[in-house]
Amino acid sequence: MALQNPVKARLLLKMNSSKNAAELARNLHDQPQRWLRLADSELLLYSQPPEIQRQGDSNLELRFTLPENSARLLLERIAKTDAGAALTAH
Repeated sequence: MALQNPVKARLLLKMNSSKNAAELARNLHDQPQRWLRLADSELLLYSQPPEIQRQGDSNLELRFTLPENSARLLLERIAKTDAGAALTAH
């Protein structure tokens, strides 16, 4: 996530197979509101449908602009997580 105005996001996804990557890309294209939303919130993570690119056989790259209120809530949630404890627990 780049903290500029507008807030831009880039999400890299590594899938198990090219079939899974193609299926997720299709689902993201057809129903981005189902996949790109903040949990426990009505806020979407995008203001326009994401740009989806295939990277190799089984990787996807998503690029999208985050609405300001979604970006603020996402940063608040990230700030509340204890990354150190999560890393040592695994």
